[in-house]
Order: sequence, then C-alpha cells, then structure tokens
Amino acid sequence: MTYRTKPMKDYTILNDVHMKILKSLSEEEVYQVIVDTAYELTGCEWCSLFTRLGNRFRSTRSKGSSSLLPKSLSLDQALSFIGGPVNIRVLREKAESGLDLGGSFASAPIPIRDELHGLLTVSHSEEKAFDENDLRGLTYLANQSTAALERIKMVQELQLALKNEKKARARIGQMNRILETVNEVAILIGSILKLDDLLKQVVITIRKRLDYQNVAILLLDKRGRLRVRAYVGYWGQNLAKYEMSINRRSISRWVVDHGKPLIVSDVRKESRYVGDRSRGKSEIALPLKRRGRIMGVLDVEKVKVKSLGKKDLRLLSLLASRISLAIENSLLYEETERLANTDEITGIYNYRYLKSALGGSRNKKKMNRVSLLMFDLDNFKAYNDHYGHPAGDRVLRDFAKLLKREVDEGGLVSRYGGDEFLVLLTETSKADARIFAERLLETVEEKLEKKKITVSIGFANYPEDVKKKIDLIDAVDMALYRAKARGKSRVSA
Repeated sequence: MTYRTKPMKDYTILNDVHMKILKSLSEEEVYQVIVDTAYELTGCEWCSLFTRLGNRFRSTRSKGSSSLLPKSLSLDQALSFIGGPVNIRVLREKAESGLDLGGSFASAPIPIRDELHGLLTVSHSEEKAFDENDLRGLTYLANQSTAALERIKMVQELQLALKNEKKARARIGQMNRILETVNEVAILIGSILKLDDLLKQVVITIRKRLDYQNVAILLLDKRGRLRVRAYVGYWGQNLAKYEMSINRRSISRWVVDHGKPLIVSDVRKESRYVGDRSRGKSEIALPLKRRGRIMGVLDVEKVKVKSLGKKDLRLLSLLASRISLAIENSLLYEETERLANTDEITGIYNYRYLKSALGGSRNKKKMNRVSLLMFDLDNFKAYNDHYGHPAGDRVLRDFAKLLKREVDEGGLVSRYGGDEFLVLLTETSKADARIFAERLLETVEEKLEKKKITVSIGFANYPEDVKKKIDLIDAVDMALYRAKARGKSRVSA
C-alpha cells in the first residue's frame, strides 16, 4: 500500500477566491471558480461539484483526469458522503454507490437557505490522499459558494418581483433594502478575513443601513460563555463590563439556551434585559447558527416601544445566516493561517513566520533595532539516538516552552529546524542581546543538566552587524558556528 507524499500547500489562494466569487453574476461562474480552486488547493485527481435536482445529485462542474465517483448520487448517498477525509472503501460500506475499491475522497456540503443544494467533492486513486487541512479548505470554499449562490438567488427573486411591479411595490422596496444590506455584508465577508475586524464592520453596516440604535454581536467562547466581540451605539457604554450579567441572566443568554430568536416590545417590562432602562425601546436577539451549532447572538435595539417586529426578524434572520457563515469562514482561515505558521512538534512559530517578520510585515514601527539569537542543542543527536524520537520530541517541546517563558511579548520564538531555534528581540541592542543570551544559557543548561544536553547560542544585531534585517539569519548562523567551534555551551557574536 502506498501513500501520497504531499508538499506544503500555499493557502494564499484562499485569499483570491473571495473577490472572484463576488464578481460572479451566475451560478455557473461560481461553480467554475469553486471547482478550479478546490482542484488546485487539494492536489486531487478529480474535483466535481454535485448539484441537487429533486432527490438526486448530478455532477454539474468537474475537473481532472478520472473519477472514482459516479456521475449521479441519490439523496441518501449524498448525505452519507458528507465529510472526510475518508477512504473510498469506507464510503462503499456506508452506501451502495458502485464505487471502486481503493482511493480516497473528501466532501463539503453547500447549503442554501438551510437546504442541501450541492456537494463539493475531490477524489484520488491513492489511499489517505487527503487530510484535515484539505477538508478545512473544502469547507471554506463551500461556504463561499453558499454566500454567493444565496446572493444570486436573491437578485433573481428581485428581478421576478420587478416583472410584477403593480402587485409588489411594497415588496420591491423591502427587497431593495434587504438586497443592499445583504450585498454590503457580502462584500465585507469577501474582503475582510480577520474576525474582529469583520464583526466590527458588520455591526456598523447593519446600524447604518437599517437605522437601528444599538447593534451587537456576541460569540460563545470555549467554555460556553458569551463574549461581546463587536458593538456600536449603546450611548458610549462599555458592553464588556456587562458580560457577567449577560451570562448569568439576559435576553442573549436565553436565546443561546433555547436556540431561537426573541422579540421584546418594551425592554422596561422585560426582567432579563441588561442595560439602560430609562427609555422605552424594543430589542430583537437571534442565534447565530452554523451546521446546527450555536455560535453566538446578533442583538439589535431600537428607540420606542414596539418599534421592532416580525419584518425586522425576517431581515435579521437572513443577515444572521450570512454572519454565521462569515464567522465560520474567518475561523477556518485563521486556523489555516495558524497551522501554516506553526511548527507541528513544538507548537511555536516556524521559520517561515519568522522570516516574514524579518521581511518587515510584522510590527514595522518596532523594528528599528533588532537582535536575533540562534540556539543549537549540543549532543541532541546522541540523546535522540539513545532514547528515541518521542523522548527527543519531548526535549524539543520543553525547550520551546522554556524559551517562550523567558521571552516577553516584544520577542518572537520560532523553530529553525532540527534542534535549532531562533529568538527575535525587537528594540534590543547588541549589548542587551548578549546579556539576555548569557542569562538564558545559564537557565537552559540548568534545566537540561540531567539530560546531559548543553546549548550553544549565536547572536547578531541590526543595524550594528548587517544592513538589512533579513541578513540577520546568515549572520546569526555564522555566530552559532563560531560558538560551537570554540567548544560549545557558550555565547558568540
């Protein structure tokens, strides 16, 4: 049995797909962009987008040389195939699909208005060809297509309404307002990937477009507590101060616990209301859901009693589905970005991230004086050979934790490769870097004494040693070479 060795993917292509999809004016264009991107992202042999027609799913767009999948799937088969990464053999056990033995497969659902509209699928003739990163990328692309297809569907509905203008004047005005708001939120979703920046712009847009007094988005943390992530209005109040009360007993807490929206006509008469009760106003809170999981709450308030009703709820429900999708996409992107910049064994930054920092993309204003330190674990190979790789990996993890503990927020710790580590210190002179390195050498060797491992450290400074920050890597490598040549377990410039 052979397993495919895959190179590290460049997930920057996920950045480009946003604007391509936003510019798409038809379902066919969206399908083509999604299939092309999924094919490039996963390195699959075959990529296909199945769309639903009645109780069957048919391949609408595809790319590649061959497919292990049929051209058509029943509804039961399609539902059983959602997920991955899995082997084709497993899928055959789940459904009578006529699939060949061997090979692998991954798939992500494309829902539209809470109904399964399609499946984005990839396949490969080799087993275990896909991993969790592939599935994360497919899910991200499927979410993008959901937002685009729903937008296109809304445009089509508006065009249909315009044909019956005499009977639908009121609905046209309402749909225009909805369409403008949804389009603006869709553009934000497509152009802003950082979650906090995205949520901030979304609440501002909703308040401006829909004339609400207060708008807030609260998200659940890992412990199930609501955290205020973005808000606008509230007469200058700091909502974060209310978090304890919000989680103890509030309208938002009720919405999370019951999983359904709540309309409050007069907040002064609502015992669960948290906030200013001096004036009469209405409130709507509704859950932000994705794939059946509650992620948080969208909350709006408007001046005057009974100023919010079912029409507002319908509009906000539409926006909530977009916001939920945007949240999931942002989290997927941030997780993908984190994995791309993180060393798998130690959990600290990898060399790629540190190199980009030296290139000037990280905190430019604080990079006028930079010192770089390179650490090498002396005798680590002998330890690894004697005690085994798992024990060696534990030493690497412990050493990484020790470096992170000693380096404050102004520094950056990364693994260079093998048993070598780098520490980037901003606004640090060469003299201060030497003091830091010598103190750290003593601390580290005290911790590693029982393992009979010592540490050699080389260091260099910009602008004292090099003219360009990126040249610090070569300079510190030579400094480390000198430290090892002079007998190891020492610091050298």
